[in-house]
Amino acid sequence: MTDPPPTKPHAPLSGTPPAPPAAPPIAPAPPPQPGWHGEPARARKTRQAPNPSDLVLGLALLAVGIWFFADVTLRLDLPAVTWGDIWPLVLMVIGGLIVLRGIGRRA
Repeated sequence: MTDPPPTKPHAPLSGTPPAPPAAPPIAPAPPPQPGWHGEPARARKTRQAPNPSDLVLGLALLAVGIWFFADVTLRLDLPAVTWGDIWPLVLMVIGGLIVLRGIGRRA
């Protein structure tokens, strides 16, 4: 008969089994970069109070749009307003917007 192939020596049967090898440490994830894959750059900015001049300009445009919609589309009987009656009011609104922006920049 032939001799059996050599084998590894057995660990002693008394006690606990040997501990598995330690896993390599895991590096922390890098912080998210701004741009296309993270939070949009605009969303990270702090919210600011709306500029009063933007609010006035928006309301004025909304009012003019509603006026024309009611007059032309709905054919409501609205009083006729001529450019000669409105142009001083337009100048006052533009001047008021300039003043409000100047006040907002100082604050």
